[in-house]
Amino acid sequence: MINPSVLAHACERGTKVHTAIAAHLQGLWIPSLDDEVQPYFDSFRKWADIMLDEVILVENEGICDCYGYMGHYDSALILKGDDPYALSVLDWKTPVTAQRAWSCQNSAYCHLVEKHADLSGYHIHRTGSVMLSPEGKTAKIHDNTHERATCFNIFLSALTAYKFFK
Repeated sequence: MINPSVLAHACERGTKVHTAIAAHLQGLWIPSLDDEVQPYFDSFRKWADIMLDEVILVENEGICDCYGYMGHYDSALILKGDDPYALSVLDWKTPVTAQRAWSCQNSAYCHLVEKHADLSGYHIHRTGSVMLSPEGKTAKIHDNTHERATCFNIFLSALTAYKFFK
């Protein structure tokens, strides 16, 4: 029920935010950001300064041949205070309201990281979405670790239905 032009604008903004975050996490130069994108990036930076210990993967594509899907997960990180092999698989989000489908998306990303990213020795400790603030306030994690298994089953059910009807 969202106006297509509003949705297109939000998608464009999200892409710009993701690009800036990925560049930052990889130690790359970031060009000037427009006035709408900058607060989201500032929100991420404040969160990262508090929470981030080590970057393991950024903006990787995973392919799962066992279930037949692919995805582009935003990050696999080690957060401050966590075990050095305990990954947090996190997705950057710019909407101000959490969406139920994010948990299913995150669980699918966890499967890609756990089974197909060739990270022996690491284990997934946490998953969720990092909700970035449009006012530049510190981002907050919408943690869905506790429902990861259930959400992966829901994701696989939706994937199966999609394949059946497609």
